[in-house]
Amino acid sequence: FADNNYVHHCAQLWVTYRNGIAIRGVGNRIAHNLIHDMPHAGVTLGGNDNVMEFNIVHHCNLQSADTGGIYFCSRDWTQRGNVIRYNLFHHIGGFGKANSWAPVRGGKVPFEYPHFTWGIYLDDPTTGTHVHGNILYAVPMCGLHNHGGRDNLWENNVIVDCPAFQAGRLSPSWSEWPPIYERLKENRREGSPYLAKYPEIAKIADTRPEAMTGVRFQRNIVYYTKAGTAWLRGQRGKSWGGDDSQLLYTLRIDKQDFDPTAFDHNCIFVEPGLDLRVSFHPIPDASGTLTWDEWRKTGADAHSILADPLFVDPANHDYRLRLSSPALELGFEPIPVELIGPHRDRFRTVAPVREAPGVSALGDFTTERAYAPPRFRPVEAREIALRDGLGNVFAKAAAKKPIKVAYFGGGIHSANTGWRRTVIDWLRKHCGKVEEIDAGVTDACRGIGFSVYRFRREVLGHKPDLVLVDFAPVPSEANADSIQRSAEAIVRQAWSADPTIDFLFLHAFVAGYEDAYAEGVHPTAVSAYERIADHYGIPSVSMAFRAAKLIREGKALAKGTPDEAKKAGKQLITTTGRTPTSEAHLLYAAAVVAALRQAAASPKATAHKLPAPYRPDHYERARLVPITKAMLSGKWEALPADHELSKRLRSHMAPIWFTNTPGAKLTFRFKGTAASILDLMGPDTGRVNVTVDGEPAGTRQQVDPWAYYQRLSALPLASGLPDGEHTITLELLPEPPSRAAPIASAKKAGRFDPKLFEGVALRLGGLRLLGEIVE
Repeated sequence: FADNNYVHHCAQLWVTYRNGIAIRGVGNRIAHNLIHDMPHAGVTLGGNDNVMEFNIVHHCNLQSADTGGIYFCSRDWTQRGNVIRYNLFHHIGGFGKANSWAPVRGGKVPFEYPHFTWGIYLDDPTTGTHVHGNILYAVPMCGLHNHGGRDNLWENNVIVDCPAFQAGRLSPSWSEWPPIYERLKENRREGSPYLAKYPEIAKIADTRPEAMTGVRFQRNIVYYTKAGTAWLRGQRGKSWGGDDSQLLYTLRIDKQDFDPTAFDHNCIFVEPGLDLRVSFHPIPDASGTLTWDEWRKTGADAHSILADPLFVDPANHDYRLRLSSPALELGFEPIPVELIGPHRDRFRTVAPVREAPGVSALGDFTTERAYAPPRFRPVEAREIALRDGLGNVFAKAAAKKPIKVAYFGGGIHSANTGWRRTVIDWLRKHCGKVEEIDAGVTDACRGIGFSVYRFRREVLGHKPDLVLVDFAPVPSEANADSIQRSAEAIVRQAWSADPTIDFLFLHAFVAGYEDAYAEGVHPTAVSAYERIADHYGIPSVSMAFRAAKLIREGKALAKGTPDEAKKAGKQLITTTGRTPTSEAHLLYAAAVVAALRQAAASPKATAHKLPAPYRPDHYERARLVPITKAMLSGKWEALPADHELSKRLRSHMAPIWFTNTPGAKLTFRFKGTAASILDLMGPDTGRVNVTVDGEPAGTRQQVDPWAYYQRLSALPLASGLPDGEHTITLELLPEPPSRAAPIASAKKAGRFDPKLFEGVALRLGGLRLLGEIVE
């Protein structure tokens, strides 16, 4: 046991998972402790039949996020019987990156407090836990979190001025399900003490691991004031339905697992002027934000009430109940507040404890910080940066030799119109014979991280003299890490094959870029390319530079309709935020031609030398490998060359291998660190089971709101592998994924055909490897 301790200001050297108290095992007790000023969680828990009770935990997670006042991550359906009761949690905020998916903004990584942290956090998928009689206040992000667990009872808690409860099922393709199943299998074998103690584990089926059943939120008190919720409503209110909207629950659950009676007999106080909201996603139906009345129409909270629970002194955080509290009539049991915290015993002669100075002196604070990694600092904005120029191209032109120009881009700018046509025409006029190689993405807007795998085949295979690289405006790729790894990869691949190949990096306009240019720097994505360009001496052109200047001068609109621009008497740069207008194409062409004129003044041939890598983790080994018939088992066919998909995608996929037979497999062996599949995502795309080196690696599925037609995609299989030989198998499963989102989009677009969504199928075009195929 850990009883009657005062723990504070720990983990000064090793910050994460060095908690105030950590319990692993069976039958342990954590009681009457005071824990505060911790960089990570106050308490972590693991094992069975442990009890955490009568503790005070505050001002934790000061340097970390995705954690809690108490954090319990079992990844084991047989870790059960744990109890978290009669604890006081407050000021559990969390400190982390403002955006984990695209962390770099303007060359900096913003961090914020509070961020992505809960008071009591049962993670991945912690199961069979009883959370009872806890008090939580100043836990601004959310009080209680059930992340995928089953059979958890959340009752008799007091949650003040924060979203009360979040429950979200885990992905069915989560890579951790196979080992979780293995632990379940081992622990429910005949004679197992786990099976004897928890007979309910015998009922866990071998299908639908994501099922989040048996979770109940009952007889709790939730209390909202306008002042106490003001900060989070200011951050999130509009997404909840308005500035006065207050989120109560977030529930993301398979529709078949939703039990409305699981939410009931709760007492909820909402100060006048606030409107309750519930974020509800009954998969596969669409998600939505419901009012309190709409939520109750689902059958949930049928016996719950909106009423003042009559705390003794909520302004001073005395959350004991008066005898006339309506919550008592709902079955709420008074919390023994007087027993919470350290107490006098033969070792502690003074109680309560006089706390050491800490961040509590700051009160209810929020903060934002930013770190500027050197390689992501914004680069000074220049329209043209010639660097080492294009000497090889113009030396060939001077020698009257033909030139091959490859366009390697992300699917925004057409080869037949606009600036690309103007630039090629200029080259032909001034350089003679020019052959154009179009290696742009054919049917989607994709970033260089998606396209780096096809560079060897679609660009280097044609032996170009000049490569125009045009990916910066792709909105899905603001990740500077991916940009730099991929941009460096294509340069190193090209110069390893032919050191006379010249590159020209091009940066088009995206709405929002004007803000960075107004400060005299390139936007984050452009700066990422410019760092690589500087390192290798590659010339670049900011085609966005002139557009941003016009916007800054009030002469152009970044985004709008032609009518809006005409009414304002301004030029229009884009119609979608990135698709250029004819006026923008003229600006782009003028900038590129100006750069070419300058480069043409130095027609000196040279062999580019490869310096040491800018990033050791670059993707130089990226390649797209054809799928062969020998890799396939079961029923597959190569789509004929005259098939509509084959014709549309022949530059990327040749052939396209098709199956609609569950059990069909693809098996390949490679040497490297990562593998994925170039495929098509569409209405009938199925789920696959993946094994890596004979070990289960989970299921994968590809569904998004636009999957009502066939389009290029990538199916991840494995990453972060040891650099060695690996065998990967994927198998088409019979059960389809939820297709509610693309069906809804298809109906909205007037393109819904139910036949297209029938069955399961795969359309595979190649292996995307960070490594080499092993025959």
